[in-house]
Amino acid sequence: MTAVPSQITMKNSLRDLHMFNSSKKYFRLSALTSLIMGIFVGAFAMYAAWMHNSPYGEIHTEDIIHWGYWFEIGILWFIASSIVIFILIGIIPVVIIELWARLKRSHNSAK
Repeated sequence: MTAVPSQITMKNSLRDLHMFNSSKKYFRLSALTSLIMGIFVGAFAMYAAWMHNSPYGEIHTEDIIHWGYWFEIGILWFIASSIVIFILIGIIPVVIIELWARLKRSHNSAK
């Protein structure tokens, strides 16, 4: 029994829809993971800035805390690390998996 071209197209579109839904869930999970990891990186950067406060009092002096500069350090590290982590665990693996799947499909259709 041979498959009708419309059935083949339907199977391919269902497979692509499943891949889209699973990659959408993967993107959400990787975004959440990168945000959580970014919070830890930003908090560590704030801690390091507090501990390595120069004698000039860039972050704090004995009675004054420079909140704006201290939070700026944490927020910038949070944003930068979240973006880099999301690219590493969210985008690059999906692109590699999609290219691998396309290569397998093209190889199977050539047979």
